Amino acid sequence: MTDTQYQDLVEFLGRKFDRIDDRFDGIDARLDRIDARLDDHGERLTRLEVTVEALRDEVKAVAEATRVNAQRIDRLEKRLDERFHELSERLELHSRGVWRVIDGHEIRLSALEDAA
Repeated sequence: MTDTQYQDLVEFLGRKFDRIDDRFDGIDARLDRIDARLDDHGERLTRLEVTVEALRDEVKAVAEATRVNAQRIDRLEKRLDERFHELSERLELHSRGVWRVIDGHEIRLSALEDAA
């Protein structure tokens, strides 16, 4: 190989390696963009995880409040049932007394009508 051929080969290989370097630079730039996007997705995922955890805590709080309210409603319903039965019995006793008075008046009225 002559000096000229050798020089031509070196220049040829230099151009090839320069193009390869350019391609690697392009690949590096694309990988940098991909890394940036992955970082952004990672940050978004972290925010999403925090939001999900906060929502989970809120759901637990709502469930606990619902359980407490259900217990209070059950107690209130029981008290209302007891009060209703108490008032129903009192009304029944009172109505029997009223009917006795009415029956007594009817008997007296019949006696008065018979005497007249």
